[in-house]
Amino acid sequence: SDEDLNIAFESGAKQVTAGSLAVSNPDLFLSWLDKFGSNQIILGADAKEGKIATSGWQNSTDLDILSFISNYVEQGVKYAISTDISKDGMLEGPSFLLYERILEQCADVGAGKKMHLIASGGISHFNELPKLAELGCEGWDWPSVLPWFRAAERNAQHCGALHGQSGPLQVTDQSAPRAISEAFIAACESLQIPRNPDFNGTTQEGAGHYQVPPFFDGPRRGE
Repeated sequence: SDEDLNIAFESGAKQVTAGSLAVSNPDLFLSWLDKFGSNQIILGADAKEGKIATSGWQNSTDLDILSFISNYVEQGVKYAISTDISKDGMLEGPSFLLYERILEQCADVGAGKKMHLIASGGISHFNELPKLAELGCEGWDWPSVLPWFRAAERNAQHCGALHGQSGPLQVTDQSAPRAISEAFIAACESLQIPRNPDFNGTTQEGAGHYQVPPFFDGPRRGE
């Protein structure tokens, strides 16, 4: 409802996604696009075998994903997010071919109307992120991701270009690492595997302790 969107934006959300509703109630979706603006409303377009699925992927439709997205781009949609359901959670890599087809056929429908595509699901390795960026998917390149990471983090020990210190998510070194963990790291060092004090730093190679959220009276806490 309009009230739901107002609450989301007043709470600090920058964008809101609507997928199933864009299928079941296109007039309402377009009214949101007009009221809140095309930079705030993202079209959700999840599909299996090229057909749009709705209601948490429980319902299949006969809507072709390319036609579905193109139709809304022609009506002013600037952002779309798409998940290939057959790829999600499988750790087999994202649906590069699907995203390439969407960008080729839907991203520019003329009259100055362009669409930004956000790829979702299927990531199995960090190296797949630059490939998505090369295809033209929105927000998957390292320069795009890093500012959000830094804005979210409040790191008690590390600072600099790769860490944040004023975000809502607190992380810190372990206050009492287990002796067996220290023994394991020492064994790695004896095999010429370097100690790594920061796995979110310039290198992820080596052995060491992960940072953790602060603990208060036992339960894990992430504000």
